[in-house]
Amino acid sequence: MYTISKSGKILDGPRQGEKEPIDYSWLASNEHKQDLFLNSAFGAQKRLQSITPQRDRIKKRRPNGLIDVVVSVSSKMEDPEGAHDKLINALRRIGKTTNLRFRLTKKPSKDVIFVAIGSRDYIYRNYSGLYEKLNRKGFFDHFLKLIPPKHPMCFVVQHAHPEHPKHLGLSSISLEDRFFESCLYAQLFQALGFGNIYGRSVGSVLDGTGRYKQPTHLDWLALKALYSEDIKAGMSRDQVEAVLPSLM
Repeated sequence: MYTISKSGKILDGPRQGEKEPIDYSWLASNEHKQDLFLNSAFGAQKRLQSITPQRDRIKKRRPNGLIDVVVSVSSKMEDPEGAHDKLINALRRIGKTTNLRFRLTKKPSKDVIFVAIGSRDYIYRNYSGLYEKLNRKGFFDHFLKLIPPKHPMCFVVQHAHPEHPKHLGLSSISLEDRFFESCLYAQLFQALGFGNIYGRSVGSVLDGTGRYKQPTHLDWLALKALYSEDIKAGMSRDQVEAVLPSLM
């Protein structure tokens, strides 16, 4: 409906007439809110910042569950304690919206999010072995080749829960220190079940541009809807579309 640049700027869109200005009214509609949810929950794209595949079923964390968080922050960052505190604050805000509980630990369970924050070299030294163990040999080296030096190296790798395959179990997030703030929420939202929606929506931290450092009102609505009792892991797009109008 709208033509959006890589930086997130609206270049063109619907108009009342050929010479009329762009009509932005759809952006405030319930239809847009629901479109954002469906695109991000089902339309995750295989691009540089996301390797969460497109899916035809809802994936989410177990409702009201306890998620272990293992954090690794490079001491060479300009403000490692500040980065750690911002992560904790983000988890606290997410917990209030979803009723999920997060626990920092060094001995995680099967519901776990690993978070590495630092330079590319730091992430490679500390996490390349984990990625290869969970995916395939040479995975991390191949992935690094896809990301130009000036491009944010922020991504999440997802795995289903071994005992509850409809739900997410292990997620590993890598946040390059130079882009930490612009990537943090986008990657956490992906670890909870969403995906990037490059050029397909307006007003979301998941739009792939990095221009939103904080989730927008639409993002919080979408997250609240995903973790409502009406949307369950394993639901199809048609099933979600049937209940979504009452949630958004």
